[in-house]
Amino acid sequence: MEYKKTGTSTWSTPVTAKLDTLAPNGVIWNTKGNLYISGTVNGKLTIGTGKDGSSTGTVFLEDDIVYRDPPLISDPAYPGTGSTIINPACKDMLGIVAEEQVLVVNNAANKNNINIHGSLFNYGKGIGVQGLTSSSPNMGKMFIQGGLIENAAQTTGYTNGAGYKQVIKFDKRFATETPPFFPATETYKIVSWFE
Repeated sequence: MEYKKTGTSTWSTPVTAKLDTLAPNGVIWNTKGNLYISGTVNGKLTIGTGKDGSSTGTVFLEDDIVYRDPPLISDPAYPGTGSTIINPACKDMLGIVAEEQVLVVNNAANKNNINIHGSLFNYGKGIGVQGLTSSSPNMGKMFIQGGLIENAAQTTGYTNGAGYKQVIKFDKRFATETPPFFPATETYKIVSWFE
């Protein structure tokens, strides 16, 4: 994992650290602030940020965030149909938790598609695109392979082609397991029953 230390106002050179050293419990959490992420996930990890004020609590996606092996592959029983199955070679799992929202950065890396492997949990809003308007250029597709949990849906594309066309494929592994400490419901309680 590569991260950057901050000084008074500028970024230092990147520093590389092993994930099990940086996050021995599988969680990278910024109590108050924002996170800027991209890259390849190697293992099971939950990453997120809390909120302290109106300009914090956002996870910014600077580029693709993907697993070493894709989580979903084409179903060999239904070639060419878009049907997918879980890739047995994929052992990686990512949870992204944002107290405010997950925001795709409007930069050169994200101008032509963005790939997101993992489940996104947005407590305040949802997934959005930085500076998106109806006159923005077509940015291709936003591929989410995992899951999307939002408090309020945000605009990621317009019918005139501006922004992204969103494609979400549920990674069924999230139905029975989660990354470390990812928000989940362990049990359900029946409050009432009607017949």
